[in-house]
Amino acid sequence: MTEEQMTRMRTHRNNIYRYRHLLQTKLTELERDFIEKRLAEEQLNLERLAVSGSTFAAAPRNIRGVIARARSKADLG
Repeated sequence: MTEEQMTRMRTHRNNIYRYRHLLQTKLTELERDFIEKRLAEEQLNLERLAVSGSTFAAAPRNIRGVIARARSKADLG
């Protein structure tokens, strides 16, 4: 895995942490929907990067649930 890939993974992990923290705050439904969508995108990007680098990166356990919720909301919107 290259240094650039490691940096990108670190950035995605930091963004995931930040979005999870924001979800624990008081948000409007619109804000919450936006952050959940961004969280799902970041987790998916991290997973893709880990697969492309032929390295296992510990993805959050609830990644599939977050992604499914974000996709279903996108389909409804």
